[in-house]
Amino acid sequence: MSHRLRTIYYLIADFCSSALAWTIFYYYRKTQIDPLKTGDFNSKIFDDKFYASVLILPVIWVLTYYLSGSYNNVLRRSRINEFVNGFVTSLIGVTVLF
Repeated sequence: MSHRLRTIYYLIADFCSSALAWTIFYYYRKTQIDPLKTGDFNSKIFDDKFYASVLILPVIWVLTYYLSGSYNNVLRRSRINEFVNGFVTSLIGVTVLF
């Protein structure tokens, strides 16, 4: 398997995992938090804002990981360095997002 193909696999996996995490967070917020705040349950959970955000936010996360150097050399990765780099990048990204 070539270096470029492995990098593409990492990009796709990061995109899908961030889209899944956003979907779970959005569903939880719409079903558990919003009814407590507004007093009523909206029957339409996944609206147009969700579909726009589920496409935009994973692209932002992949771009953030790209800028931090996560996709430079996917064959030579240290687990400790990958954990620290991913944690710091995620912490900065979540702080900016919220």
